[in-house]
Amino acid sequence: MTAAETSWTDRAACRGDLRFAPADGPAASRFAMLSDAFGLLALCQDCPFRVECIARVAPSQSGFDGVCGGHLWFDGRAIATAYGVGPAPEEPPLQAACGTPAGARAHSRRGERACSACRQAQRDYQRERRRKAKKAAEFAAAEMQNQLLNSSSLAIE
Repeated sequence: MTAAETSWTDRAACRGDLRFAPADGPAASRFAMLSDAFGLLALCQDCPFRVECIARVAPSQSGFDGVCGGHLWFDGRAIATAYGVGPAPEEPPLQAACGTPAGARAHSRRGERACSACRQAQRDYQRERRRKAKKAAEFAAAEMQNQLLNSSSLAIE
């Protein structure tokens, strides 16, 4: 298998190094991460896959704690950067999840027929909107009727 046939994740310097994204509790992992941060950032410094790494991890969208793409992240914010690495690039926007009304809209924007999960989610969403609109209309009618009754009782007195 050639280097071109393997994934960039198999060729990255951080492959298999669990210090880049500690799985322990937040306090312990943050302390350990800070003590390892400069060494980890040095590994990222010359890595040709920093942009791919950030796109895959999406640290600011996921609230990532760890080292990714030449940056040290806490709660999804880059707080330190490897020497010679520019600012964190913009992450691609999250794709709407299938099975949600947003997923159905995403299918529509791409000009494709929504999958069955998205069609069902859209039907459920529309049904709930109609139910809420009906309830609001009934409430408004009851309020109007109460106001009419109150104003007519004042006129009679």
